[in-house]
Amino acid sequence: MVTHPQKAKPEWTDFRQETQALTLSRLKWGAVLAILFFPLFGFVDAIVYPESWHVLLSLRIFCSVILISLFAVAVYTSWGHHHLEWLGIAGCLILGAVQVAILKVAEGYASPYYVGLIIFGLTVALLIPWSAKETFIVCLFLYLLYFVPMILTEEIADFPLFLCYNALLLTSLGIAVAGSYLVHGLRAQEYRTRRRLAETLIQLKETQSDLIHAEKMSALGQLVAGVAHEINNPMGYAYLSLSNLQSSWEAIQPWMTRAISSNVSDSAQVSQDSAHIEEAMSTLKEGLDRTRDIVSLLRTFAEKEKGNLVPANLHEGLDSTLALLKYELGSRVKIHREFGEVPHVPCLPGQMNQVFMNILHNAIQAIPGAGDIWITTEHVNDTVRISIRDNGTGISPEIQSKIFDPFFTTKEVGKGTGLGLSISDRIIQNHGGSIKVFSEVGKGAEFIIEIPVHPSK
Repeated sequence: MVTHPQKAKPEWTDFRQETQALTLSRLKWGAVLAILFFPLFGFVDAIVYPESWHVLLSLRIFCSVILISLFAVAVYTSWGHHHLEWLGIAGCLILGAVQVAILKVAEGYASPYYVGLIIFGLTVALLIPWSAKETFIVCLFLYLLYFVPMILTEEIADFPLFLCYNALLLTSLGIAVAGSYLVHGLRAQEYRTRRRLAETLIQLKETQSDLIHAEKMSALGQLVAGVAHEINNPMGYAYLSLSNLQSSWEAIQPWMTRAISSNVSDSAQVSQDSAHIEEAMSTLKEGLDRTRDIVSLLRTFAEKEKGNLVPANLHEGLDSTLALLKYELGSRVKIHREFGEVPHVPCLPGQMNQVFMNILHNAIQAIPGAGDIWITTEHVNDTVRISIRDNGTGISPEIQSKIFDPFFTTKEVGKGTGLGLSISDRIIQNHGGSIKVFSEVGKGAEFIIEIPVHPSK
């Protein structure tokens, strides 16, 4: 089935994928730090709560074992990669739950270890690049883990202290959520800015390539125009000499006729030599006419654009381009013209000829042996549609989306710059039109150009 590729676009890792990669990296560091340092704080337990240090150490080691398991699942399994956020949340909640259990074993709501929940909540907001939603879930459960058990499992003797700790914990967790929201927003804005800058850089590089190519084309056009001018001078001499030769030959014809009639023995040889001379002059005139036509086409093709759109006959542009490609076409590639009734199109004729040249040249090179190229024109919905189709090797689906990229080429080094189709696409876009390609490997390719008859100002 013939496919219609979309134009190539820069490949991006979307913001979610980028955030997921950053989350995995940060969670690795966070998990490693928690696994290593959480049990090490057991020496503080031994100093502050010597009678319960062994229970507290057991809780810390148990938490580290759980975190190691979650860490292994998140890092080394595909399921863990797809559920990274929830594994991270689960790890945070387990760590928070163990911290609350340590509080219960210690002094309950009066234990200064509640500061660990504050530090933990702020660390989650600063370290892990979650959105405000994930951070809110963690902070809400951290608060409930502290608040609910304290209310349900022990008598609150010092209620103002309990409220004070709750207020400090709630405020710090609220700051953590707000900070996560702001940081996440800044990261998203920074991502969009980087993407716009990268796209702008790509456009600048394309513009630079176009300018370089345009400069080369301008220099080539001047060179061609100069060569055509220089060729015109000897062509004039040759035409003048041929004209004089023909006049002289016509003038001596009566004399030769009388000479032949008086010398019968040499008449056959003279007649044969006369025929050879006439044939040589005819061949010379044909060669000069062809050279003059080629020079005329080169001058037309290389003519500098004035910058203003002018109504042009696209059929003449196609014919002149085919004439320039006559040597490459030879007898190997047959051209089938199916020109319809189309109006003159406002355009820059030289640039349109460049588009035709690029596409036809590619079509010729895509045909390895004998083949055909069909050129069809028609007037459709206020646009002129030009179809250039060949029965060459075709374009594989893998590269169809790249053929309009600057510098992309499948030709050998030194045989193609990869700018032809890119420049052609840009020219057609500047004329308000479009260029599309349909292709199937082994069955050829078809380029369809559409140019508006009344381009927008």
